[in-house]
Amino acid sequence: MNEKYRDVPSNSQRVTRDYIILRDYIVATDFVEKLFEYRLDRTL
Repeated sequence: MNEKYRDVPSNSQRVTRDYIILRDYIVATDFVEKLFEYRLDRTL
């Protein structure tokens, strides 16, 4: 995996890393939202 990014400028590496972090954050918030909905459905 590192070989693919070795000749890429560090700026685009940073963008890629930020994109991955952002995607993980969106997935996590979506998961928490579904979890809360599920718990609310269970209590009602």
